[in-house]
Amino acid sequence: MEKGAVIFFMLLLILTFQVNASELCENEVGENTLEIISIQDSKLLDEIEWIWEPNEEKTIEVEVENKNYTKRNFKIELFLLDGSYNIRENFTTSSSDVIKTVSIDNGETYETEFSFQLNGVKGGLYFLYAKLYDENNESICTELKAIETGNEALLEIEEEMRMSMVKRIYGPTLLTTGEEVEYTLEIINLGNIEEDKVLITAYNKELNIREEAEITTLGIQEIKNITLNFTIPQNTTSTQEQIIFSTEYDYNKNSGLYSEIYDRDKTLTLQIITAAETTNKTDLETAPQEQTNTTPQIAKPEVPEKESSLLWVIITIVIILLIATAILIVYFHSKKNNIIPATTTTQNNEVNDYLSKMKKTTPETTTSPDKLS
Repeated sequence: MEKGAVIFFMLLLILTFQVNASELCENEVGENTLEIISIQDSKLLDEIEWIWEPNEEKTIEVEVENKNYTKRNFKIELFLLDGSYNIRENFTTSSSDVIKTVSIDNGETYETEFSFQLNGVKGGLYFLYAKLYDENNESICTELKAIETGNEALLEIEEEMRMSMVKRIYGPTLLTTGEEVEYTLEIINLGNIEEDKVLITAYNKELNIREEAEITTLGIQEIKNITLNFTIPQNTTSTQEQIIFSTEYDYNKNSGLYSEIYDRDKTLTLQIITAAETTNKTDLETAPQEQTNTTPQIAKPEVPEKESSLLWVIITIVIILLIATAILIVYFHSKKNNIIPATTTTQNNEVNDYLSKMKKTTPETTTSPDKLS
């Protein structure tokens, strides 16, 4: 019995020591011996009001000075206190991110940074403290509340808000029965918490469409694209339908389910036509569209087909006449150069020679009429 009591007492002492190590200073030493000079949010310098998101990644800068102690190891630790000055335990995703061991010599000033991520801290007003103490003697301890421009830095952590939604949809709106279509969606996280997973669904009851896709790790204000494919049924008689695009988030790894659904779905109205209508539409598009021009036109006199044919006949005759004229010009030009008269002269000379020969062979004496009787 006594042995059990001793063990219990020892455990109580250990737990008490651990609790004390995670509290602020029990007794502070004077600023003339050990001092925390400043605590600053690197993103909110000179801002009296600090506004943090419940899962935000933060960087805090702390400057300290050892004014009177010999060189030794000190611990610097950050604490988050609520409006009632109660310490908020496990306010970061890793407790080691808000505690450091540093060696500081007498008269030395030391600056360091703490980088951490808030662990879903509930919305409200808080105060940030830093504690500086001797690693081996916690009675040598000092603390400071974050101060900006001479005033207490009022830290407000916003209420946890989740909101992942469809921002834009890219894809066709005029579809044919039996057609397979693809849509690209922009998904944005407008909340203040990073989402491990986001589920996107495309749904229409009449067309029997339900397609799903998941995005992993969607950061705050981050936009990611996702693609969804589905086919318009061949036998549908509907001419107009709406596809509903919805998002689900706040994924539970243990159950594999989503806890929240965005209450304002994005819809896309589709016009659906049959394959036959598509063919007719194509024919109409390729045929001359005489009535598409709505601008008033002045009537022009039409040229009869007969007059058009007669015109071609006249043109042909003119061409023939031009050719004949060219031939006549060539003919008269040749005559002028005695091409044809030279041939005629040659023929006349031959005739004269023949007559001359005939004359020589004829007797020169003639018979008198008396002898003939």
